Amino acid sequence: MSKKAGAPALSAKVAPKPHKNPAPRPPKAGPPEISRHRAHESHEPPASSRTPKIDSPADDSAKAFVPLETGLRRIQLQGLVDAIKPILTHPVRPYTPLILDRAGHTDAFFTYASEYGGLFVDAKKFLSQVSIQKTMDLAQALEEMRRTLVSAMKYGKTLVIRMANTAVDFQSKFTGPTTFPTADLLVEGGRRFHEERYWRSVVRDEDMDTGCFLCRPEFCVVVTTTFAKEDYREYLEKALPLGEMIPVCIDE
Repeated sequence: MSKKAGAPALSAKVAPKPHKNPAPRPPKAGPPEISRHRAHESHEPPASSRTPKIDSPADDSAKAFVPLETGLRRIQLQGLVDAIKPILTHPVRPYTPLILDRAGHTDAFFTYASEYGGLFVDAKKFLSQVSIQKTMDLAQALEEMRRTLVSAMKYGKTLVIRMANTAVDFQSKFTGPTTFPTADLLVEGGRRFHEERYWRSVVRDEDMDTGCFLCRPEFCVVVTTTFAKEDYREYLEKALPLGEMIPVCIDE
């Protein structure tokens, strides 16, 4: 007696069906991966709105080529150091500060300041003694100036050339290549004299210590006058190399 037809029996083994390589499943959605470089950029404002930072020697070199503004600066006396320091210490093109001080307060400042403390060349005194009183000849005046210059270099002082209300001619008369060489001294705030080839011309054997001399890095040169900002150029344009100077006016 035949069995009644029913559902076909399933074998234990199922023959594999032909199939294609399945496409890779996409990873689960998550926060987008941000590279370190992109993450850094994403937290900073656009480059056009950022102030450039000077962090590397290359950046310092780039900054060094930004020239100083040479126009008149107007300050209070207490801001004098902040005003003259960038003028004197610019890494590529320093200038000599020309301080316009009607009241003459900068004399006391340079006498007692811990930074930029000075030794003075009293130009008005030398003009009087050489040209009016005749108590000193030009060679003697230049020798006295030379000694003051050497002391300022040796002890790292500011050489303050005090013009007062005079126009002493430091370009053609009160100058000498081996005593007071103003063509080099009055430019770049005296920085050239940090090099031996410049200080050697004014330093004598008796100025040396056991045959050695060092111009200290603090040495610099400034010029002061009591002429007003409206008048100084008219009176001093033949006496000083104004093109190598930046005027700093002390407001009264």
